[in-house]
Amino acid sequence: EFRRVLFRSTWSEWSAEGFRKDGIDKNKIKVIPLPYEVKPLKLKHDGINVLFIGRDIKRKGGDVALAIMKRIAQVRKGVRLIYIGKGISEKHEWLTHYPSVSISLLHNQIFPLADIFLFPTREEAYGIAALEALAHGVPVISSSVGALREIVENGIDGYTVKNEDEMQDKLLRLIDDDELRIRMSENALNRVSMFHDPQRVSKMVKEIYDKI
Repeated sequence: EFRRVLFRSTWSEWSAEGFRKDGIDKNKIKVIPLPYEVKPLKLKHDGINVLFIGRDIKRKGGDVALAIMKRIAQVRKGVRLIYIGKGISEKHEWLTHYPSVSISLLHNQIFPLADIFLFPTREEAYGIAALEALAHGVPVISSSVGALREIVENGIDGYTVKNEDEMQDKLLRLIDDDELRIRMSENALNRVSMFHDPQRVSKMVKEIYDKI
C-alpha cells in the first residue's frame, strides 16, 4: 500500500518521523503547516487571565492546571484561571469554569481576554489549541510532547516544559513580567503569520501537486 503513495502530507516533523518509521519513503513525505490566520483582537481587563482548554481532563492535564493555580493563587493576587472543559466541580474565587463554549464565544471573547495559555497535556499528536492561542497572540506554556515542540518556539512565543514544577516556574515568570508577555505575544502573531499564513500554505500545496 505504501508503494502506491504519491506523497503523504502532515502538519509536523514529529508526525513525519512516524510515517518514516512506518515505511513510507522519506521523499514522499511533505510537511505542510496547518493554515491559520492571526486574530489579534484583545479585550481590556484587570489582572492576569490564564486559559486552559481540555475536554479530557486527564489527558489534557486539567488536574495539573488546577493544582498549579491553587499554589499560585496563594502567592499572587489578581490571577484568574479560565477553565474550559468538563469533569470538575471545584469552586474558587480565582476560577471561572465553562463546561463548554461556542466557537464564537471562544474566539471573540475568551481568547481575547487571555494573557497566557496553559497546556499541561500528557499526550498530544499536534495541539491545535496551542496554535489557536498563538494566533490570538497568547503566549503558550505547554508540555514538551508530540508536535508542541514545533508549534511553540521555546523562549520565543512561550515555553515547552518537562514537568509540573517547571511549568509553574514559567507561569510565574510570565505573570510577573509584563514586558516579556507583550514580547512573546508579538512573537506569536509574527510566527503564525509567517509559517501558517493560508496563502503561503496554499502555494506550498500547489507546488507539490505541480511536481506530481
